[in-house]
Order: sequence, then structure tokens, then C-alpha cells
Amino acid sequence: MILKSEVEVLVNLPLEATFDAFTNPQSYLKTPVVRSVNILKPGIGGAPNTTGALREINLVAGKLVEEIPSAERPNFMEYCFREWPVPFKHAGGAMRFYAVGTQTRVVWDSAFELPGFLSIPFVSDFLNKTYGFSLETLAKELKRVAELG
Repeated sequence: MILKSEVEVLVNLPLEATFDAFTNPQSYLKTPVVRSVNILKPGIGGAPNTTGALREINLVAGKLVEEIPSAERPNFMEYCFREWPVPFKHAGGAMRFYAVGTQTRVVWDSAFELPGFLSIPFVSDFLNKTYGFSLETLAKELKRVAELG
């Protein structure tokens, strides 16, 4: 069973600046949950947020190894966690960016594969709500970081 969460935030920055703030892992260092970032393999043009990039994001509790299979600045970035500190397979995610006047609407989704034995309505609903809350919290934190510069 695939569970997917989606959140939206409106950022008080133009499209390109918002894309850079949300997709460049250096921005993540300004959040309280990220300890360090390593670029294991740069993407196209040597950038950390372009197609082909592989990044390691060390968290307070565990680490993420994130691959960027596809990205098009400033419109979207897809990602997939090859390693992450939960016992479920990450099924991929994307950040999509839309200009709204001088602001940017960010639509961020992420999904994970729930093992069959946990595909019970109460359990899957709880896990999806918890994951969605975490994604929403991170989106709000990156909005704060982006707007502070």
C-alpha cells in the first residue's frame, strides 16, 4: 500500500529564489533537524539540486540519502530517499513551484510504501497523518528559512 501526503505553502519570494531555498540542501542546515549535508554526487552542471544529484542529509535522528532523478529549475524537483531512518520504502516525492504574482506557491508531496501487515485502516491512517504532519512542519520551516534569507 502506497501512502502519499501533500502540503502547500505560499512563500513571499519570487519563483527562482523559492526554488533555490527549498531544493538546495545548504538551506536545510538552517533548520533545527539537519546537522550536516554532503553532496555524494553533483547533478547536471555540478549543482546539488539538479537531475542526477545524490545527497546525504544527516539529521538529529538518522540520515537521508536522497537521489534527484529529475529536476527543472525553477518549476519542479523530484526526489527519492535511497536511505532514510524509517522502516518503510520511500516511494518518491516532488516539489512543484508556481508563481503567484510576486509570491510562489509550493506544492510538496512525498509517498512511502507500507508493508502489507500494517495496511490496517487505523494504523495506515495514523502513519499517513503523522508523516503528513512532519512534511507540513518541514515545509513551514523551509518557508521561514527562505523568507529570512
